[in-house]
Amino acid sequence: MRIPLTTILVFLIISLLISVSVISNFLFYSIDSYAANKPFRITNINTGNVPTGGQADILGMFTAIEDDVNAKLPSADTSTYPSAMANSQAIALKGLGTDYATNPDIFIVGAGVGLGADTGPYKLGDLMSGSVDLQKFKGVGLQVSIMAGMNLKFFDDMPVLFDLIDFKKMSLFVNYMSYNLPSIKNLTGKLSSFGMHVQYKIYDGFSVPVFFKWGGLDITTGFDHGSTKISMSQDYAITKNKDVADSSSILRTVVANFTGKAVVESDVSVTTIPLEISTNAQFLYVLTLFGGLGMDFNTGSSKIAASLVGPITARDETNTINGISADASLNLGNDGKPNSYFARYFVGTQFNLWVVKVYTQLNHAIGEDLWGLNVGARIAF
Repeated sequence: MRIPLTTILVFLIISLLISVSVISNFLFYSIDSYAANKPFRITNINTGNVPTGGQADILGMFTAIEDDVNAKLPSADTSTYPSAMANSQAIALKGLGTDYATNPDIFIVGAGVGLGADTGPYKLGDLMSGSVDLQKFKGVGLQVSIMAGMNLKFFDDMPVLFDLIDFKKMSLFVNYMSYNLPSIKNLTGKLSSFGMHVQYKIYDGFSVPVFFKWGGLDITTGFDHGSTKISMSQDYAITKNKDVADSSSILRTVVANFTGKAVVESDVSVTTIPLEISTNAQFLYVLTLFGGLGMDFNTGSSKIAASLVGPITARDETNTINGISADASLNLGNDGKPNSYFARYFVGTQFNLWVVKVYTQLNHAIGEDLWGLNVGARIAF
């Protein structure tokens, strides 16, 4: 059975768009979490032509705007967000540049989308049921990559090093992608990934024609590097009013308007070195199950910055009270880095449709609230 290339591309694009939607929602939830110590401030207040006796009312109205904006920012400890974003980026890379299920005789090429998340209080059952609140996630990561690999047994004159390492049991993989995200919900960004891996078959498998094939045991190492730069903006407006006496002691309803733009920016760069052991089993040719254990050694950096800036103006409807103005702003940022290492297991399924392989892989950092999912399609010979 052959699958049209356009179908594969649509599958990958839909997966990417879903991932972008998830990460865009999370970023604006994360700005909502910057609430400690009332970070939104109003400064440079000019009370215009308001008489001295009414200036306290203007200041009180501005204080009400401050309190209203800060009250909409749920209190949370955001110090862990950058590290969680870096960890999510690291696990999003896992499986994009390596094959664990196909055992190609000659070569393999393909593409995939990876999504990682530090899910906070949620476990696997919650994720599968969909009963989760993104506001409680601590971090998310997104990656996409194109990969290619070759089995060195295709070449006749491969050496045996120190009578121990047989290069004919070795496969080499490389992956790369640099991609500008489509603009969704005022989100812009760029994803970049690059990696190289070597896989060595330490134990050969066996097969029962048609019914079953065991792929043996493989060890894999190498490196993955991924970076994600994302910026998202959203307009923000608030209005307050207050009765204020003018110079003739006549009460006027003064309306204050704040119009600003909230911007959230995330800049994450991670390099991770895996050491993995894996196996796979194929049933009736069509279905392959695979899985393994790994240890990942990570380095990198992560920064999240949030800002909300704009002017405030106020006057009454007759413009008798006027000239009132102020500046409002929120500027916050946190830095972090990924865990130096974490142990991980991974499991997956692959559907084999002639030379086309469509796979899904689930990764989980053992002892952490860190999950990764990548999906993709490959062509192998």
